[in-house]
Amino acid sequence: MSRPTPFGPAEATLLGMLATQAAIAIRNTQLINSLQQSEARYRGLFEESPISLWEEDFSAVKAYLDGVRAEGITDFAAYFEQHPAEIQRCAEMVRVIDVNRATLKLYRLSHKKELHNLGQTLNPDELNNFKAELLAITNGEVRFKGENLTDLLLSQDKIFVNLSWSVAPGYEATYARVLVSLVDVTEHKQAEEESQRRLAELEALGQISLELSAELDLDTLLNSIVLRATELFEAKLGGIYLYRPEADVLELAIATGSPQGRVAWSCIAVKECRAKFGKQAAP
Repeated sequence: MSRPTPFGPAEATLLGMLATQAAIAIRNTQLINSLQQSEARYRGLFEESPISLWEEDFSAVKAYLDGVRAEGITDFAAYFEQHPAEIQRCAEMVRVIDVNRATLKLYRLSHKKELHNLGQTLNPDELNNFKAELLAITNGEVRFKGENLTDLLLSQDKIFVNLSWSVAPGYEATYARVLVSLVDVTEHKQAEEESQRRLAELEALGQISLELSAELDLDTLLNSIVLRATELFEAKLGGIYLYRPEADVLELAIATGSPQGRVAWSCIAVKECRAKFGKQAAP
């Protein structure tokens, strides 16, 4: 003899459905809690990272580039060469979602909102760098790296950075979520430039020493010294004044550059010498 159940078939079916929905609800709650914990961990790592991190939205840029391609453009390098203003336009389309504290420190800023319009912070050099990023997007790349890129702070101080970005998984079609990192390499770059400058100075001094030992006539020797000095300092004009004690005057011995430039340089140099030494100068 079967034991009677308190529920009929309809009630049993309903209870089964409710149990299934309850299980789904519990599972969803667990997933939400897990996602919230993961987001909290991500935010903690994002904010506390010693490297400058940016979270950006490139979706408007991606849509624009797709539209240009739909019009028949395939050579984007040539396109941006012919329409450089479009690089700035694309930069203004990038939306900065968030930056971390290291970014504020790097850019010497107090508030994140000061960097929320990326297009307003790019100088001509940075726009040229951004062009390389645009070309990477047109090639379907989801990662980008750029080294020793120049960046300009709002204070107009120049820094050098290594930049890299990657599209977050699941956003490859839209580029709506892109994580950007900047590593400040200014000190390394400055040390490298100082080393190159010192090497150039030593090479110039070495060349001058050789010419001094070659027993050249005075005019040739002075001309060589001025040429080496202007090359070393990347100057357009250069010259040497000699003091003639018997006449108590400064006399222009040699000058390099265009004739007009030499005259202008001579006038400036004579004026400065008179102001500094209080002696008669002869151009």
